[in-house]
Amino acid sequence: MAPSTAFAAALAIDNPGFEANYFGSNLPAEYLGDVPTGSFPTGPPPADWTAYYASGGPIGGEFLGVLKPGTAADYTGTGAMPCFPGGAPEGDNMALLYTSGDTGGDEYGITQQLTADLEPDMVYTLTVAVGNIQSCEGLVAPYQNFFDLGGFPGYRVQLIADGIVLAEDIGLLTPGEGLVETATVIYQSGSGPIPP
Repeated sequence: MAPSTAFAAALAIDNPGFEANYFGSNLPAEYLGDVPTGSFPTGPPPADWTAYYASGGPIGGEFLGVLKPGTAADYTGTGAMPCFPGGAPEGDNMALLYTSGDTGGDEYGITQQLTADLEPDMVYTLTVAVGNIQSCEGLVAPYQNFFDLGGFPGYRVQLIADGIVLAEDIGLLTPGEGLVETATVIYQSGSGPIPP
């Protein structure tokens, strides 16, 4: 018997840092396309991403969008609280998912289907920055209200092929308020049928 060797290759994820122009339904006309610092417009999912609802569709109170948190320095002298004092983990923006009120535990989020096929004897690693937005205020209208966003509802990161979950992280991290941690899921394909 000979040991098998697994290889790794980079796969392209479109708009991985959510930097593409965003056209949220509540974004003021003067900002269309470029999300201003200290704002969190909602509406459709970020460009190149698809909304996911476990129930098949939104049931109300579930919001998707893009957050441009800025950093604590952007808030100096404003008296407002930043959503993420350390800023976005990559670039300027973050995907925004938040719930207003009780949605009965309905799970929702964003997904992206890649065009690459799974290959045998490969290691696939997906890293995702998971943030816990703290209660905060925006810097520009109409986001200058105080938003009570305390608590962390959890998250799910999955690698899926042909409807089969290959690897997942279901809430292993619990980032503190206003902090971001990195979730990592790894799948190593064998030499047999793909997916198994």
